[in-house]
Amino acid sequence: MMIIIYNIRQGQRRRVAMNNASITPQRFSPRDIAMRFLTPDPRKQAAVSQLGNWVESTRMITTQAGQVHVSSAGQGPLVMFVHGWEGSILDFEPLIMATLAQGFSVAAIDLPAHGRSEGKRTSIPACAKALLEIQAGLGQDFYVVVAHSLGAGISGDALERGLVAGKVVLISPPRRFMDGIDMTAAQLGYDEMARQEMIDTLREFGVDPVHVDLQKSATHLTIPALILHSDDDRVIPIIAAQSVAAAWAGSRFVPLTGLGHRRLLADAEVIREVVCFLGEA
Repeated sequence: MMIIIYNIRQGQRRRVAMNNASITPQRFSPRDIAMRFLTPDPRKQAAVSQLGNWVESTRMITTQAGQVHVSSAGQGPLVMFVHGWEGSILDFEPLIMATLAQGFSVAAIDLPAHGRSEGKRTSIPACAKALLEIQAGLGQDFYVVVAHSLGAGISGDALERGLVAGKVVLISPPRRFMDGIDMTAAQLGYDEMARQEMIDTLREFGVDPVHVDLQKSATHLTIPALILHSDDDRVIPIIAAQSVAAAWAGSRFVPLTGLGHRRLLADAEVIREVVCFLGEA
């Protein structure tokens, strides 16, 4: 979701550079933009063909969002990995390998409408409900949930809905859905009527962006949380993580420098922080 916003912004910069004209909202209809918040780029999904070297077994679990692909490996307490929008389990490979080396078992899902899972459209609430159904299908509580970007929003929503986990790691988390709506509307020069059309379109598809709010969910959650974010993240600003951490009692916030939105997933310092957190009683 937030990646789409950044891509749109980059596209706007290219247009300004070419003709030095202001961006007109007619280029993208509000409904079209709203649908992009629900529709992963199929070209990016087609490119995800590898499972990862760590995978020992795979299965499909039936959810209301369709069949969801789950990759698993290892023995021991279960750590669930939840990738971000237009991401994949490959994003977590260095973290997963380090987690397995510490004696944990690992499961990683392809979100609905991503990778090998079914669907063409999805949303944070739909993915959160699917995560609950996956936990039921696996028949096992999660020792820790490790989530990146949109996956952090999904995990927070799922925890508030009753997902059972002992701890959570949120990497580059968003704050609330309306941040993305407001940013996109401003970037495209939309007036209030066009902005409201975006919101109405999302509600038409069962998503009320006002109620998709990780910062608000954090006020109701008390399990230990490790939150990491880089100061140069151009997809989701670091203030989002700072706000979530401030609202989450018992969380620990680790600010990072120069690691962007995705590079931190393979960073040695981040991996050490996460592995240490997994090992804490």
